[in-house]
Amino acid sequence: MSLALVLEPLISAVDSADEWEEIAVKSGNFFKNTEESINPSELCEAIQSLSLNAKWHERFLLGLLHTGPSDIQTASRALSLSRVRRLLLRARRKSTCTEGELALANELLDKLNLHKFSDLLKLAQQSMDDIRLLMNNQEVDSKNRETAAYLIDLEARALKERINWITDNVDPYNMRAMGRILPRLRVHDETIQEGKDLAKKLRDGDPVGRPIMTLINTMRLPVFEKWIKQIKKSSKLKSLYQVIDLQKEKLIAPRDLTALATLCRWSREAEGSPGSPLEWYA
Repeated sequence: MSLALVLEPLISAVDSADEWEEIAVKSGNFFKNTEESINPSELCEAIQSLSLNAKWHERFLLGLLHTGPSDIQTASRALSLSRVRRLLLRARRKSTCTEGELALANELLDKLNLHKFSDLLKLAQQSMDDIRLLMNNQEVDSKNRETAAYLIDLEARALKERINWITDNVDPYNMRAMGRILPRLRVHDETIQEGKDLAKKLRDGDPVGRPIMTLINTMRLPVFEKWIKQIKKSSKLKSLYQVIDLQKEKLIAPRDLTALATLCRWSREAEGSPGSPLEWYA
């Protein structure tokens, strides 16, 4: 079978995927399933030479470099309780609150028996300290894990309620407004899911850890190490190897990675030499 035919499922998967994580998982499974029958360096050289637009190659590369969120970053963002703070202020002033937001505010006050917001912040700080202990493989009792999980989940629910309010009150025919709002909603959806995933980890007693490349997680480390060893051997794939190896060390979050690459691309375009996605992410 020709390499072109072998690559067709991967090309289609990258084209149709909605998320970078999905590209990472599908690419990881593709390389894992072909690693024994086709030399990985031959496959990746063929991918690099594909006559596809820069957008496809950038999406593919972003998939390879995708990392899951760091639990400490997710916890720090959630336990700032910025959305819960705004929700409580709106509820107290009785302004532009949905029924869901009012219910959430009442649930919080009843469950935690709070008298002032500073009490909630002290509880959030204690939960942050507990998560740092878990990150260092120290024990935290189940009651404290549940409190941390509840607060993180609460922040996610507060953000979800605000998204519901926005979507109910924006004019879907106002293209300019929708153009501004939709990217923000997508980021908010990711934030909500990350918070819920961490809350579930805490409730289930799962380990709390640092980020990992989705490609490695999908392929599993022994297979990935065999695969990357073959990539390293090819002089044509030197840049690809260096980019993957650097991300394996740095574990830059996807949103930060794309922001940095965009700045690099703009800079190169201003100089009159746009370069390739590999150069933007190097």
